Amino acid sequence: MNELFISDLDGTLFNSDAKLTDFTAEVINSLTERGISFTYATARSERSAIDMTSKLKLNMPCVLMNGVIIYDTEKKAYEKAEYISEELSAEIASLYEKHNVKGHLYRISGGNLKSYTTIENDDMLVYEYHKSFYDILGIDKENLPIYFTANDAYEILLPLKNDVSEIEGTDFTFYEDTYTGKWYLEIFSDKASKANAVKYLREKYKFDKVTAFGDNLNDLSLFREADVKIAVANAKQELKNSADLVIGSNDDDGVAKWLKKYMKGLF
Repeated sequence: MNELFISDLDGTLFNSDAKLTDFTAEVINSLTERGISFTYATARSERSAIDMTSKLKLNMPCVLMNGVIIYDTEKKAYEKAEYISEELSAEIASLYEKHNVKGHLYRISGGNLKSYTTIENDDMLVYEYHKSFYDILGIDKENLPIYFTANDAYEILLPLKNDVSEIEGTDFTFYEDTYTGKWYLEIFSDKASKANAVKYLREKYKFDKVTAFGDNLNDLSLFREADVKIAVANAKQELKNSADLVIGSNDDDGVAKWLKKYMKGLF
């Protein structure tokens, strides 16, 4: 059987310090060296995800930005990306203005990820500041946006999330940050999601079975396309309710220990 194992990062494969332990890396690398297919699906972009998973020897493209991007780690290139149309981007920008929410916008330009912010005093080494999303949309009409984000209190983002949910052609994730207690609202094309990314990998590489690991609400999408759904012990209850199995926590190398037991014949 051709099987894919795919894991979320923060709160799942990473421990509470946002670290990949040596034990987890050794187990996964032992599997991939034996031809087992493993990768990850994260909300992170390649800027942080690739460096933070440098211990891993992946043999499959990874899923970034909640399914917006399929990224080839060997070629260090985008294999696939989903874009938001000019019309939908303008509608999303208007809702940010309506609810007075600040955040980030991403687009791919010249084969590289370009990041913008409407937050004053943000990290200007990473983001290019503009007063509004309207300004950002106007400076590069040739390269469509791929991702809008906001990170704030639940009650601040909820009205924006409710309005975004009414926009046909878009999708979003809304979940609590693993580390800060604030909430993330991430908006993208309805062709992009962890579920659609898994579907793409399944079809391209002819997988008969997909086993997925997760912890947070944005992994509900990942679970929708998986054949076996596994939640770590520290996962949100909503995800546990959707899981086939609950394993050890992220601080106990839960994913790696389950994989080692599941594949014990290979060790």
